Amino acid sequence: MDNLTRQEAKDALLQGKKVRHKYYTPEEWLKLENGTLKTEDGCSHGSFLDEFWTKYQIFPDGWEVIN
Repeated sequence: MDNLTRQEAKDALLQGKKVRHKYYTPEEWLKLENGTLKTEDGCSHGSFLDEFWTKYQIFPDGWEVIN
């Protein structure tokens, strides 16, 4: 599943899936863990409703779900 909208990627995160944007490297991804956005290296990036996902509306499409 690729070329998801931002909303579809958000829905996938809420379902426990990892997502990546087309501009990320093949090793980069995001997942939602205990309400916190986490990256492939284990870094936390605030709550799910933080500025990354809600305030800054970058990357309106081009998302994909990864395994």
